[in-house]
Amino acid sequence: MSNTEQRPRLYDSRECPIEDGHRLIQHLHARTADVGGIPVSRVMPQRGRRLIGAWCFLDHAGPATFTVDAGGMRVGPHPHIGLQTFTWMLAGEIMHRDSLGSAQRIRPGELNLMTAGRGIVHTEESVPESGQLHAAQLWIALPYDERLAQPRFDHYPDLPRWSEQGIDITLLIGDFGSHHAPTFAFSPLVGLDLVSTDAAHCQLPLRSDFEYGVLVLEGSLTIERDNFKADEMAYLGSGLDEITLTLESSTRILLLGGEPLILKSAKRFIDHWAGHGAKMALLTNGTALSEDMARKIAENFSIISFSLNAATKEIHETVNAGSRFEKVVRNVGRMIEAKKQARTKVVIVGHMTIVVENVHEIPDFIQKRDEFGFEHINFGYDKKVPPYLADNPDLKDELIRAIAVEVAREHNPRRIDLHRLRLLGLVGQPGAPVPVSAPSLATA
Repeated sequence: MSNTEQRPRLYDSRECPIEDGHRLIQHLHARTADVGGIPVSRVMPQRGRRLIGAWCFLDHAGPATFTVDAGGMRVGPHPHIGLQTFTWMLAGEIMHRDSLGSAQRIRPGELNLMTAGRGIVHTEESVPESGQLHAAQLWIALPYDERLAQPRFDHYPDLPRWSEQGIDITLLIGDFGSHHAPTFAFSPLVGLDLVSTDAAHCQLPLRSDFEYGVLVLEGSLTIERDNFKADEMAYLGSGLDEITLTLESSTRILLLGGEPLILKSAKRFIDHWAGHGAKMALLTNGTALSEDMARKIAENFSIISFSLNAATKEIHETVNAGSRFEKVVRNVGRMIEAKKQARTKVVIVGHMTIVVENVHEIPDFIQKRDEFGFEHINFGYDKKVPPYLADNPDLKDELIRAIAVEVAREHNPRRIDLHRLRLLGLVGQPGAPVPVSAPSLATA
């Protein structure tokens, strides 16, 4: 549950930072290949994005036309395991056959869902007389505990459909507003097909605990000041309550969302160690803490540590481009409430990893420990910090004085672990020797 990388790249993050009031949306481009005369554009996985919730694969096939003799798409027998295949048909027809004995023709506006589980083999072939093909095929990763589930095949000819704000919407999976799709799902997911005949501007509500992506299948989409064309995806990250979309005429998009798999891993981690008598839980600032997770930690652990790498939002999010300051503070607040309700003695710890960019924030971090809700604080540091302090003696002397003032205000010295500040020469007299490096605690 810890990431020791000090400068995580944007594509590794579930958060899209805010700069000058603008959300930095990740722009992903598909790789297109010709498969039997049909263009197939693969948007995910790629180096820049491997998952959106449990969505782990996304191909956009077509649009394409073909003659009866050409035959269209022919995908021979091949196996799957540990996932679901999800085919949304837009034009043309495909015949699906599998090792369960299923034989199902899928037509435009219909959905096929095959749960591979412990293993299944299937084929997919264009229906020649249809003369065209346009479809989106996605894979959904099964939760670890369900990865060997019983294989099954489901066909959905009727899905929730409605129109609002000039857009025709089909709910493919999950819940949206008052609408519920019957599609069988193992994970919290949502999938929407949105079509605008004329230019349209709409606001859609989102779940802040989901991460989202929007794929353009046809036409053009604008989100704030970013524009996306066909076979381009906008990764929106998580933490959003709504999104504003501007669609040009004749535009079709898929809105995909889901609970991040890293959150599932955190839940499994907490459940596992709580059941094995563990006494310490370590939570990075990339993991959203639910009320249920907070309650389990309060009831089963003696220590919970939160990584907050600055006393201010601006510096924290500069040091960790993919982390949201408010989320960490909200997590701590949720933990404090869970501790009160459970009436336990779990210690809530704040951890700051010191780097060159945030070294000046150390005194403020100490000062704000009570404001953040930390009962204990400790530090780690990057190997670049000692030489930086050696090259900036005036800054070091200023830090020594400011830290001394804050430490003197604490009536219980055990609340502040000064070990690594001593190694940096920041607790004591100016000019104390500074080691080249020291091991750091978990970083966010």
